[in-house]
Amino acid sequence: MMYGEQRRAVLQLVGLGRTFPGPPPIEALHPSDLTVHGGEYLAITGPSGSGKSTLLHLLGLLDRPTAGQYLLDGNDTAHLRERERSSLRANNIGFVFQSFHLMPHRSAAENVELAMLYNRSPRGSRRAAAEDALRQVGLAHRIDARPNTMSGGERQRVAVARALVNRPSLLLCDEPTGNLDSANSHSVMEQLGKLHAEGYTIIVITHDPGVAALAQRVVEIRDGYLIEAGALGF
Repeated sequence: MMYGEQRRAVLQLVGLGRTFPGPPPIEALHPSDLTVHGGEYLAITGPSGSGKSTLLHLLGLLDRPTAGQYLLDGNDTAHLRERERSSLRANNIGFVFQSFHLMPHRSAAENVELAMLYNRSPRGSRRAAAEDALRQVGLAHRIDARPNTMSGGERQRVAVARALVNRPSLLLCDEPTGNLDSANSHSVMEQLGKLHAEGYTIIVITHDPGVAALAQRVVEIRDGYLIEAGALGF
């Protein structure tokens, strides 16, 4: 699916909560409401232990809630079978992780192609799509390079290209600058800003106030509660 049409609700949380069994039970995410529209750039911030990882796993369809609804592109994910959730995740969500998760002995293009194995993209179209995604993030000159010959910023941009290649409706970024120095962090965040300008819907989960300040909108999670922090910039 192509990235979101402006003002269409890409993501809706309605009383979404997650409690882990005890004893005693731990309410990691208290019932929460959140709507993210097409083309929005949202940062979710909070200290360690606040519930960021729990929320990330729910948003990424890596875990199921114990309360409420999560609608992704209008699909009520709580009622989907595991195979349907996997398909929705592969086609509608692009992940960017702190640790890159690149295969060291594969080229940049081959790493990007791996993302297309899960949504049944035709084999013959994968290479061209991977190269297009790498050009989109400014890595046309590094298509055949392996990760161990790249800077941290270049490796993270390969990860961004991998997240983009299936044209998801949501880019979900978990501490995307956490393993980068300041120069490479700036490069990656500049790239995310360009993608937002192109219309992509982006959620960045971060503990870094500087990264959060680049978003349109900030939501804080503290002790398992989501708190709207206001609109910034743009």
